Amino acid sequence: MELQERSPSVSAEAYARGVGLYCRGDHERAIEELDAVRGGDLLGKLAVFYRAMAHRELGLRALRSGQYDAAERHLRSAAATIGSEARVGAYLLAVLARRGAGGQVPAELDRAAGADRQDEGSARLLAMAQWQAGRRMQAYMTILEALRNQGGRADLHLQLGVFYAAEGRYAEARGCFARAAEADCTNWEAHRYLALAAAATGDVRSALRSFQRALSLRPADTMLAYQLALSARAASHEGWHVVLHVP
Repeated sequence: MELQERSPSVSAEAYARGVGLYCRGDHERAIEELDAVRGGDLLGKLAVFYRAMAHRELGLRALRSGQYDAAERHLRSAAATIGSEARVGAYLLAVLARRGAGGQVPAELDRAAGADRQDEGSARLLAMAQWQAGRRMQAYMTILEALRNQGGRADLHLQLGVFYAAEGRYAEARGCFARAAEADCTNWEAHRYLALAAAATGDVRSALRSFQRALSLRPADTMLAYQLALSARAASHEGWHVVLHVP
């Protein structure tokens, strides 16, 4: 009887400790504490949710550091616990693709694709994973669907342009990069890719202008400075008078 009376208190204390650790970013210890919370009441359900989210955070951390086995383990735990609420489908796709498993588990890729396709950022990650898995048409469709549903976001135009460029479709890629730069004029990557696409289509003057813009946004990037210098030399050889603004 004494144990039954103490159990809710023990669970409440473990829950409070677990959530506190989660909020402080100590996700490993948070999982240990939240594992001790038992029951199907509200407290138990909240503990399950936070435990899954702790696994999600550990999975994303592992993904960013290239530890794909650990990332897959934690992301699967999150998905198995609370399903689509974990919003890990696209991240799991990225892990599988980067480990070279994307082409081997198409059914799993399809299941993971649906849950968080509409989230900002997830569509691009999903498309990248599909591309790496050799599913190029689906990658195109994912980006185009996101552009329809989420508006003309710069990162989506940029990713679509990268896909076109990878297939040698430089004119189409250039249009995408121009739209990305128009959607976000501070996106240095958009200006850099726009410069590369312009160079690929023989428009040296436009390439020089876009490289100059990219370098003004990212002045410490020595590779951009080098690319700007190369484009300036090419423009000079074509007879253009070039004045560079180097930070």
